[in-house]
Amino acid sequence: MKKEFFQKTSIKVIILTDHLIFGDGLKNILGSVQDISVIGKTTSITETIEISKVIMPDVILMDGVMLEAEGRKLFDFISKSAYSTKVLILAESSDEETTLRALSFGISGYINRKASSDDMIKAIKTIHGGEVWIERGITSKFIVRYSNSRNTIKKLTIREQEIALLIAKGCSNKEIANILSISEKTVKSHISNIFKKMEVSSRFKIVSQLIPFNHH
Repeated sequence: MKKEFFQKTSIKVIILTDHLIFGDGLKNILGSVQDISVIGKTTSITETIEISKVIMPDVILMDGVMLEAEGRKLFDFISKSAYSTKVLILAESSDEETTLRALSFGISGYINRKASSDDMIKAIKTIHGGEVWIERGITSKFIVRYSNSRNTIKKLTIREQEIALLIAKGCSNKEIANILSISEKTVKSHISNIFKKMEVSSRFKIVSQLIPFNHH
């Protein structure tokens, strides 16, 4: 890979998308911003990780399509590194459930691909500063959900809360059993009770209700 020069004080960004024309457009837009440096434009999670091993980025601008493919692999790499890389997702839609799904991976921001270049730049700078960027249209829904979540989690026992939060972190029944030193059968029994008390029918619904607790 050809090394690129960048200002030490600039925000180092990697663009991750398999849409070449879209990626080129993003690189041109960000390349004109004084305090942002594009250090790489990649088409796969593996390539992004390899570049990050050499020059750890401040922000990875990630096409939402790539998230479902091998998203966990990238976030596992980031979590194990000493550098605090933020991930901003560019998505086709910004509805509540899709955003919650993305947040469950541990991203720092979520923005519609149709957003203006100014908003894109603001989002990058916002998450680099340690804040979360979410589309304004659904922020109010998260506030309502957060309020409801606080009431819901109070219904659970301490053990059920532990298991619910481990589910929200993406742990399997076997992983939960190992972490809590209990049997998988016991885990399944607790999950059944959690479903009833939270009035949900899937693990994803648990994740969507506990997003605020999983990220604090």
